[in-house]
Amino acid sequence: MQQLISAGEAAKLVGVSPDTLRRWAKSGRVRHVVTPSRRILFDPADIEAVYRTVDPDRESSVSDVPLPGLGGAGR
Repeated sequence: MQQLISAGEAAKLVGVSPDTLRRWAKSGRVRHVVTPSRRILFDPADIEAVYRTVDPDRESSVSDVPLPGLGGAGR
């Protein structure tokens, strides 16, 4: 298992809102961990796997996220 990430970080990986990821977690669609402080954390590999079922044409992950200040050059 990779390092767990927050809903906000995971949302940036796949281009959905953190609320969408929380709904996926609540419905059992994606594995997650709830911390004692009630934060929901995700394994990036699990997020990618679930997102590929939503968007089967999607091939990759982090490299698709635009880099701030580069005007889309990070895509």
